[in-house]
Amino acid sequence: MTLALLSTPEQIKNDRKQMNIALDGIFDNLVLAAGEQDYRYQHRFHVSEPLVVLVKLFSYDRTLDYIMQHAEIKQLETTTTLEFLLDFFFKYYATVKHDDPLKLTTVTALCNIFWSVSLRPQYKQELHVDEKKFEEFKKLIKQIASGKDNKMIITTSIHYVPTYIENMQKAANGILCNIVEQQEQQQSETQKSERCGVKRRRALSLSLRSSSMNSSSTPKPSIMISYSHGDNEVCMQLYNELNKRNDEFDIWIDHQCCKTGYLWGKIADGMQEAGVILCLLSNKYYESKSCQQEFVYANDHLKKQIIPVFIQNDKPPGWLGESIFNMIELQKI
Repeated sequence: MTLALLSTPEQIKNDRKQMNIALDGIFDNLVLAAGEQDYRYQHRFHVSEPLVVLVKLFSYDRTLDYIMQHAEIKQLETTTTLEFLLDFFFKYYATVKHDDPLKLTTVTALCNIFWSVSLRPQYKQELHVDEKKFEEFKKLIKQIASGKDNKMIITTSIHYVPTYIENMQKAANGILCNIVEQQEQQQSETQKSERCGVKRRRALSLSLRSSSMNSSSTPKPSIMISYSHGDNEVCMQLYNELNKRNDEFDIWIDHQCCKTGYLWGKIADGMQEAGVILCLLSNKYYESKSCQQEFVYANDHLKKQIIPVFIQNDKPPGWLGESIFNMIELQKI
């Protein structure tokens, strides 16, 4: 597990044989621990430990695809890796009490793993193969996203959660954004449009009452910047340059517009309102599930115009697919 955690994306790509052995070992440990009554294999390690490692590895296409399609695990009785993960998720959530000090870590890791899986079209389709199981999964994820049970699951300082793991409610919301049926998405977008329409009518009504009606009331076009916080310095350089022309357009950026409240909801609204979305692409962007979510939501769901800005020479990963070649490429900055 230590080898996998310390390996860089390039090392994972280049040393395939050694990495495959390590990946098989990690997943084998997960399967063994998942089969124990107390979820501890021979009292040596808890099931949460290999899960936490897998969260990071699932950020890379190479390791995600290997574990989902090619992992050689003798003890795996289910048909696919995804089916095993789903069955374990249902069993663990139902049988482990909320006062178990490791439940929060384990469920959070599982939600992060399913979030990564749901961002890939081929695995998102696999989730739908067993419709009954999919509905059960969706129901449980909605329950976690709502936060109804989350307050009952105790938090503890005895178990460290790495910074690359997002909180389970954020992960659950990310999953729902990717797996909800198109009809549900359309209903949600219709409701949102209706709410926006009400707000616009109210604003227009107020402006009509005002004696200062003029062309300045026309809303300016909006540009959104999608970026990894690890690239904040470059992002601020771009923001400051664009802000010099703020008389022509508005600039939406998270740290200016999301100081409090539900972050993803505000980001989604910012994307909805933006005419153009600038994506600052780098390895940090590719490895961030939040950034992946923003790109997938903007490109696949909203069909927004995206301008990729390559701030490093890093090769885009497979999850970007062919989308990147249909976009305008800016000069590296």
